[in-house]
Amino acid sequence: MDISSQLRTTVTRLTDQQLKEAEAAFALLGTDPISGLVEHVQHSLSHHARMRTSLLASAAIDGYLDAKRKEHERGALSIAALWTIERAMRCLRASLGEVAGEDPTMVS
Repeated sequence: MDISSQLRTTVTRLTDQQLKEAEAAFALLGTDPISGLVEHVQHSLSHHARMRTSLLASAAIDGYLDAKRKEHERGALSIAALWTIERAMRCLRASLGEVAGEDPTMVS
């Protein structure tokens, strides 16, 4: 097949780099993709959003645990309460998919 028959001119707002990336993405999808480029991008964006949320949650959990450990060091929180909080945070991390293969109810 003649390559010139596959080329066409079109007006677009995409930059040259964006056009190259779009062509590369379609090349990766192949001639018989399971779904279109838009569906793949939507999936990627939703997955990335979940990852970003998980990272924010992880940072919040770390900060909360640090604060509770300091309260314990000052004598404002019992060791039993601290262990309960730590166990609850391990359960939360597990529900976010952060802890693989660890029993969230175990006290470390």
